[in-house]
Amino acid sequence: MPAPLIELPPVPALDAGEVHVWTLAVETLAARFGPEPAVLAEEERLRAARFRFEADRARYVVGRAAARHLIAAYGGARDPAALRFRAGAHGKPDLDPPRPDLRFNWSHSGDLAIFAVTADADVGVDVERTQRFNDLEAIAERVFSARELAEFRGQTGEARRIAFFNGWTRKEAFIKATGEGLSRSLAGFDVVLEPGAAVALRSIGGSSEEAATWSMLAFEPQPGYAAAVAVAAPAISLRLLDWAD
Repeated sequence: MPAPLIELPPVPALDAGEVHVWTLAVETLAARFGPEPAVLAEEERLRAARFRFEADRARYVVGRAAARHLIAAYGGARDPAALRFRAGAHGKPDLDPPRPDLRFNWSHSGDLAIFAVTADADVGVDVERTQRFNDLEAIAERVFSARELAEFRGQTGEARRIAFFNGWTRKEAFIKATGEGLSRSLAGFDVVLEPGAAVALRSIGGSSEEAATWSMLAFEPQPGYAAAVAVAAPAISLRLLDWAD
């Protein structure tokens, strides 16, 4: 029999040219899902058991269970437990067999998980708690392009921290959308990271024309967090949804 569904908020129709991004509070959903959600596959349960810290285990369990429910709802599946996933060459999750009309990605940090879904374009998403790192300068030197690094260093005080996480989340979202992960050099493409400036993917390998075939969007899911979405389409509208609502 199908695994029992956790009650979902209404899932709106997903139109071409849209990306729906759900914010999920890990602690709240962990209480609703329970320690061993019925929808998890055996390999997911085994992986969950290997986490050393309970907070990490809860984030993983909630992320997988919520993703199964949301993908089932968007894809018209009756049983989220019946979904099967496969990982791409660099770990990006996809359905098995794939659904070209349903693309998705998820990320988690601290007490938040976010899930992004599109109808017909590759998507990547990243969320970060903005107190996560301390030595921002050293990390920026490793992952930012020369232009981004100059933009980062042009900020002072809290604006510099905001700029760092703007750059970090936008770059992570892009490499997750491409499915290349860290096999692609983070310094090989440019994003806008200046606080208050229009969000954009400026260039890919020096090409602004290639960058223009993508959309990049950013938002603050909660105070203290930064998030970004990258979609392989030139014009995408963002719809933010919260499971708690």
